[in-house]
Amino acid sequence: RLADQISGIFVPIVLGIAVLTFFIWYLWVAPGDFAEAISKFIAVLVIACPCALGLATPTSIMAGSGRAA
Repeated sequence: RLADQISGIFVPIVLGIAVLTFFIWYLWVAPGDFAEAISKFIAVLVIACPCALGLATPTSIMAGSGRAA
């Protein structure tokens, strides 16, 4: 339950930061350079994913083991 609560907060925040990063790069840092902005957007998601996977993997293993037992 704790992992679900954390993921429920963590995922929207990470997506918001990624979208904010995209718009900052697209509008101010490198105006009109879509490829650079999308690259930064993906970089934020890739860096944040291991944290989400670190929470979700043990939770899914425990849930599967509990159902199997």
